[in-house]
Amino acid sequence: MKKFIAREILILLSAICISLLCFLGTFGYNFFKDLQIKNLDKHRNSVQRQSDRLNYIFDYKQRNHVWYFENMSREMNFDLSNKIINNEENLWDYTVKANVFGKIDSVNARWNGKWKKEGLTEHFKNIGFSTPQKLNNFIIEKSISPNDSLNHKKSIAIKSNLDNLSNKLKTLNESKLEQYEQKYFGYQSFVILLFLLFGLRYLYYLLKWCILTLKNS
Repeated sequence: MKKFIAREILILLSAICISLLCFLGTFGYNFFKDLQIKNLDKHRNSVQRQSDRLNYIFDYKQRNHVWYFENMSREMNFDLSNKIINNEENLWDYTVKANVFGKIDSVNARWNGKWKKEGLTEHFKNIGFSTPQKLNNFIIEKSISPNDSLNHKKSIAIKSNLDNLSNKLKTLNESKLEQYEQKYFGYQSFVILLFLLFGLRYLYYLLKWCILTLKNS
């Protein structure tokens, strides 16, 4: 009888120890997931910086185009029926045409000629371009070059990869075990072990006894 009790206690202790190891294993699992998340997040940040660098100049110039359009629209009372300012691209193209081959002379000519007659010169002055030279410098510095556009396209391609990386990060974070899940996993392991070590074992003994009884009868 003592051997039977000692054996049952050892089996119970084994179930407890194995369950405890399963519970502790959840910390190792989360640690591994944290490493994956850290490395993936580091990679994503690196890709994000690369995308930002490529798009920085294009974005900076584009913001200036928006500023220019909004201020000129406000100056002209948002008369978007006017073909000159009915959208940002048209206004920019119209202004850039004055900058023939990047020469200030062509801007001067329009500033003191056509634009003055149309009242545009005063609008330019009101938004900060006090001289044709300042407007000319703005056109040259804020025009989007083919290289800027190419880098912008590269940035867009990289951003699609960023979306994939963000989704992977989200999946990894969701795969981590919460504290209650860790406890539940340990408890579940203990219940399963009890069932395997005691329930199935006694079922085996019962079946074995039944078979032996039938053979001997």
